[in-house]
Amino acid sequence: MRNPEAKDILISEIIVIIATVLVAARLNLRLRVQKRKLLLSDIVMVAAWISAVITAAFTPAFAVLDAFDPKVHTSLEGYSGGQTNLVLILKMLFACGFPFYTTLYLCKAALLAVYMQVFPDFMVKRRRFLWATIWFVGISYIITIVILFVICLPINRSWDLNPARTCPRWSYVVTFHVGWGLSFLGDLLVFILPWLIVPALHVKRTLRLGIYFTFLLGSVNMAVSLVRFVMIWKAGADSSISLSTIILWSALDVNIGLVVACLPSLRPYFGSRSKSEEPSRESRSGESSGKRSGVGPIPMNYHYKQRDEEASPSSSDGRNVRDPSVDGPGWVQFLASGQTASVVEGFKASRPVH
Repeated sequence: MRNPEAKDILISEIIVIIATVLVAARLNLRLRVQKRKLLLSDIVMVAAWISAVITAAFTPAFAVLDAFDPKVHTSLEGYSGGQTNLVLILKMLFACGFPFYTTLYLCKAALLAVYMQVFPDFMVKRRRFLWATIWFVGISYIITIVILFVICLPINRSWDLNPARTCPRWSYVVTFHVGWGLSFLGDLLVFILPWLIVPALHVKRTLRLGIYFTFLLGSVNMAVSLVRFVMIWKAGADSSISLSTIILWSALDVNIGLVVACLPSLRPYFGSRSKSEEPSRESRSGESSGKRSGVGPIPMNYHYKQRDEEASPSSSDGRNVRDPSVDGPGWVQFLASGQTASVVEGFKASRPVH
């Protein structure tokens, strides 16, 4: 990196490395420690990581082309690398939008896949809200990608230097506002979802605080997204803001989102073997499966099935019963602990508000 502004981009590269370590830790936990197949959330997480790496690969390319020079504004005024390189930068700016938004939405999808494993079938209203969020996120991604393609046709106008043919200013404004607005609203819905279930749980205060802390990390991602919106909005009014600053906040937005999506599945590394996993506890409860999964006993199937039979006849055959202690991510292993009875009672107490 040859200028002070470009050095800031190293922050986003470091976050990508952190996310890589977290993804590797999750795969090690699932495949080697627990010796189980990957979950849908794990597969989506890996896909998000691959997309994030592709997005991050644009950063050194911009640096090589001197796009991070402090004199280069968001409008690319001040660039002195020649027309050939300028066209190449415009092509890269157009192309990087696809892996950027793909990473953002895959991170949301990874968390939603986790919620699909965790939300019990008898929480009908909560699961309807979950499905509505899934549909909204999916449709939002499609709308965003379609706009990127059709907002300015033919596509080569996006990097045409002829003022008569280049894309109008309003096309960039619409693309940014729609893309950011849909993504931020999706983040907000994904952030709200766990709070529909966590308050109903009767668990120890320290465990509840740990769960809250895990989900509150999502607020950090939304805060960075808001800063990115403000910076790009200011860039529209004041072209003196450098291109490197905008790329920095965009990289932070997508990479912090990836880290937040990875963290919940790593809780078993921080005390997954609770007292509820001791043989004495298993023998007293009488609910152990007799097999050691490396995560904990499997006590929730009976409670889920019994509760489903009371509240949802369609699931009484047990086909939709999920076992979070086997297939759930790390941060929901409390559902398989010795506190199961109090958790179920909490669900029953919260039934009127679903």
